[in-house]
Amino acid sequence: MAQAVQRLVLEASLRGESEIRSRLAEPGCAVSTFVSYSKRQFDPAELGSLLEDLQKTLSLSNRVSDTSTIETNLKALGSRLFDLLLNEETRWRFEQQAGGFLVFDLDETCVHIPWELVHDGTDFLCRRFATGRIVRTTQEALAVERPRPDRKASLIVVSNPTGDLPAASEEGAELLDKLASEPRIQVEWFNGGLTKNDLAKLLGELD
Repeated sequence: MAQAVQRLVLEASLRGESEIRSRLAEPGCAVSTFVSYSKRQFDPAELGSLLEDLQKTLSLSNRVSDTSTIETNLKALGSRLFDLLLNEETRWRFEQQAGGFLVFDLDETCVHIPWELVHDGTDFLCRRFATGRIVRTTQEALAVERPRPDRKASLIVVSNPTGDLPAASEEGAELLDKLASEPRIQVEWFNGGLTKNDLAKLLGELD
């Protein structure tokens, strides 16, 4: 029976041109001082051909109206990646999972592989799981500064427009109180006694 775990981590790295080492782990399990990775030999020419075909198929998806053939081709290519890169035990463990979270913990040697599009026979990994990536590299991470807004954001809070829902007015007041401490937001509160024309005017001012 398929079972869901809170989070899985797939660790992977390439060794040379034709060997991949991987490990499917469940964080929170007993910690060991001995960590074992599976080794799998693959044909680099086959992997290169698969990646090229995936790129071509994805590029076609923006130029055709019927995407059913595109998805069929992606499933076939993703299934071949599944068989090519993962050993039998890892494939079996994926097939037993019902979903959850999956983190790809990748060495920089294999970040070019679209692990999210690997297809396990049921679905793409990126659709069966909520996925994310961790990349291990010798390169220094560049600090990215987000530009600060040059003016406050405007927010209109409308509560209890018909005037007969006092609990909605209380919720509006509570929301206003929480937003009041945010210096980057300018808030206007309209509570009760609003007609459809009043609401239409407010929405027009937001355009």
